[in-house]
Amino acid sequence: MTTDTDKDNLFDQLKKLAPSELANFDQDIKQPESELIKPDSSEKKALDYAIRILAIRDYSIHKMKEKLKARQYSESIIENTINKLLEYNYIRENEYTKSRIKQLLYKGFSNQYIIQKVKLEKLHVDNDMIELVKDEFRISTEENICYLIEKKMRNKIIPTDYNEKMKFKKKIISFLASKGYNFDEINQNISKYV
Repeated sequence: MTTDTDKDNLFDQLKKLAPSELANFDQDIKQPESELIKPDSSEKKALDYAIRILAIRDYSIHKMKEKLKARQYSESIIENTINKLLEYNYIRENEYTKSRIKQLLYKGFSNQYIIQKVKLEKLHVDNDMIELVKDEFRISTEENICYLIEKKMRNKIIPTDYNEKMKFKKKIISFLASKGYNFDEINQNISKYV
């Protein structure tokens, strides 16, 4: 803590300096301030941004790179940021992959569809990994198909006319096929409903 006496002594010493010495003294004072400023503050901003969005939800390495590119950070800053996030264990690719599989399973998608979908995110997934997640969260293919059929049939009356009934059945089949299920899986379960 600086006292008034200390301030007076410093002021007296400054008065004794010649103008050229005072200019040098002024430069000496400014130099440490410039050293305090980081050479690349955008790297810190990129890391802060990445941590802030990771606090909200998980991201894969690929998704995080896309987020940082959208903010127009340079490739070197993006790589450094990703390396720091991995070093701090803030990005956990395996955990993110599992949660993404689980999310897609709960939406009713088939294994093949999930594999294609996560491939777009540059994640490696195979049937074995999906089956492990299914076992862990007790999700079965048959339950998913039945859930989707019930969802599609909700508040709908099954037509009694044969042609109308077949149109209705085709709509459900095409809906399930759009989720990635094969015809055999669909056929085994749709007969229970239509």
